Amino acid sequence: MGTVSARDLLASLDKTRDMGLVEETFDICGHNMVVRNLRPTEVEAVLESCKGLEDLPYVNAYQREHVIRAIVELDGYDLREVEFIDDEEPDPKKPGQMRRVRVERHKWLSDKVVRTWGQEVIFIVYRKIGDCTTKADKVTQEGVIFMVPDEQPEATYRRILGELKEAEDNVPPTLIDKTLTEFGYIRKSTADELKAAEDRLAQLRVDEEAKEAAEAKAAEAASQPISPVAQAMANRKPLNQSEEVPPPERVVVTPAQAPRQVVPAQPQGAAVPSRASQLAALEADADLVGALDVAVAGPSGVLPRAGEVAELGGSSPRPDAALDARQAASIIDQPPPAGINPKFRPPQR
Repeated sequence: MGTVSARDLLASLDKTRDMGLVEETFDICGHNMVVRNLRPTEVEAVLESCKGLEDLPYVNAYQREHVIRAIVELDGYDLREVEFIDDEEPDPKKPGQMRRVRVERHKWLSDKVVRTWGQEVIFIVYRKIGDCTTKADKVTQEGVIFMVPDEQPEATYRRILGELKEAEDNVPPTLIDKTLTEFGYIRKSTADELKAAEDRLAQLRVDEEAKEAAEAKAAEAASQPISPVAQAMANRKPLNQSEEVPPPERVVVTPAQAPRQVVPAQPQGAAVPSRASQLAALEADADLVGALDVAVAGPSGVLPRAGEVAELGGSSPRPDAALDARQAASIIDQPPPAGINPKFRPPQR
């Protein structure tokens, strides 16, 4: 069985040291800084330091433990090969005197340097460590072909979702909603608010359609022709009690428009008048009605209004004029003319 010298083996494998570690250089608050991704043992130490912590204390400790182990250069001072730092502290056995102590690099950085930083600076340095991790993963996989993917899509989704939930505690809700909107996602509470907004929009749409239907119906009714009676009723103004009612217009009645006397039917057994007598009676009635119209209307030819009494033979009707009964009887109660009507012309045979 062959053997090999450890010194010779380490010398030949020296170039494999720190394989997979990627550094990132940047300036922050006017200071130059170099950080790198962590080794597995360092990640285990970070998780061990965060045991027993919850919520915000856990997040702060998780970020701080990453930062103090990832710094390898600060303001030009190289810390890559440094594991311990010699320092002094008060000697508990000799009050007033100092003693020399050896402190681990990450603990010394935590107590003497990082503890004095603001939370925003720690968060920015922690993000740069994430850039180192992403770059290291990309560099490591270059040139390597896998027959089976190292991580299934479901596992990738769960891992990324877990990291997002951890980072969500340190991000303002407004920024979270804005970021999710940029990628086309929303939170559950925002989805409920969107559903309520959609319901209100649908109700407004229904009200607007009802309003448009009412306006269309009113326009259709306005376009239809209106009967004269409905137009007159629409244009009619209410009667004001203070206004005087105008008197009705006088109606001029011509002799031809005057009512005719209705001849009563003859009783049975009575003598039937001759045709000549009937014609004479009709002509007499016509002359009588015409004379009566002229007497009542007067020279103006206008009949009196309701409630007025016409004066026979007068020039105009007067409300207080009394009708002479004898004069009316002499006009109306005249005996029918006897004999042959001089205007009668027998038909030619």
